[in-house]
Amino acid sequence: MTGPFEIIPSVRQAKILPFALSCPSRYVLISGLDVSVLKASVEEIHAARKIAIVNPSLVGGLASDATGLRLLRQHFGVDMIASSSLQQLQQARREGLMCIQRLFLVDSYAWDSALAALRNSKVDAVEILPGHMSVKFAASLKTKGVPMLAGGFIKSRKEVQEILAAGYTGLTTSQRDLWNYECPVA
Repeated sequence: MTGPFEIIPSVRQAKILPFALSCPSRYVLISGLDVSVLKASVEEIHAARKIAIVNPSLVGGLASDATGLRLLRQHFGVDMIASSSLQQLQQARREGLMCIQRLFLVDSYAWDSALAALRNSKVDAVEILPGHMSVKFAASLKTKGVPMLAGGFIKSRKEVQEILAAGYTGLTTSQRDLWNYECPVA
């Protein structure tokens, strides 16, 4: 996940997918569909020359175990997963999937645990949730040398600008009016 700042659309319903496909991001995060529409959705994402990211825990009807991850790659054609589970990320890596480690910040213990988990994982990017907390932790996270994303509760252009200015590679959001926002360079 290198290149220009990315506002990655997070798609919770299949009917929203066409809007995500028309935005400038090279990625689309599927965060709420079920297995009955997943394959067709991933095919649409690929037809638009975009990378399909899936949160396995949010795919209805899919087990988040080794078999489920194998299905994501081999049957559904998913490119990347986003997960907070180290075990899931390790298995996904073995299946040839790119990985985003999601770190949920609720207190200082969670932050310390997140940093320890990050030391023990090999991921393509890390996502800090909730988004408004990401700016406060950017400096310590930058030293890890992994692309940084923010996600969760990002609702305004002002928040997007703050995340960009803090040095993040991008963000994920279900807020459709932000999907086509062209950020001025920080």
